[in-house]
Amino acid sequence: TNGFYLDFEDSAALGDDVSGNGNDFTVNNLTAIDQSTDTCTNNFATLNPLNANIGATVPTLSEGNLRTSNSITNKMQTQYSTLAPSTGKFYCEVKATAGSVFRIGISSYNSNQAQGSSDTQNRPGQFSEGWGYDKTGNVYKTESSVGSYTAYNTGDIICIALDMTNKKLYFKRNANAWENSANPATGSNGIDISSIPSGTGMAFGAGLEAGSVGAAYADFNFGSPPFSISSGNTDGNGYGNMEYAIPSGYYVLNTKNLS
Repeated sequence: TNGFYLDFEDSAALGDDVSGNGNDFTVNNLTAIDQSTDTCTNNFATLNPLNANIGATVPTLSEGNLRTSNSITNKMQTQYSTLAPSTGKFYCEVKATAGSVFRIGISSYNSNQAQGSSDTQNRPGQFSEGWGYDKTGNVYKTESSVGSYTAYNTGDIICIALDMTNKKLYFKRNANAWENSANPATGSNGIDISSIPSGTGMAFGAGLEAGSVGAAYADFNFGSPPFSISSGNTDGNGYGNMEYAIPSGYYVLNTKNLS
């Protein structure tokens, strides 16, 4: 009689009781953007609060561990995803929400935990098992530029397609074409990441630092977005809520897709 089941599937009525008993909850301080499709049977990646180097300055996480922020000037803080696939094809979106210094990309846990300094905390592309797309447009590996892409701005969404099966990496800004005239669906013109040792998992991440414009924020969408989107795209398995179309053959990062 007093039982209830909240599945949160109706973004317009997050307190809807679908048990059949009609014991709806009153929604307080929640809107459609607060909806999460993460469940106990299918976990979506978030940013990992346990991933931090000793002595390194640690970014602040919020929005269900999908927003990383840094209010410290001249010190880059970096955060990475909880899930790090070693095979398969995965897609995520990162919004450069506020700030002036960003480096968005991928890194292995070998690099982003075992190395680094208190000034950088292992930004993507700092070490050999990582690549990072800088706001200036440069793509870095071991702090050397390995490509020159289009610079991006605050408010832009950076799309990342990671092909761990064929060891390729792709970036694009918003609805623009993939950088370097690449095509993740066909495997053409991607960044060669074949130097990654076999079996090594790669995590999505971002390094950011505060500047003259104030604190820096980056929001990650692994399929359950912390920011408002205007469209709503799913992968081939029907998972995710992405701003832009997911390349054919790629999937959002959750536990069911990992298997």
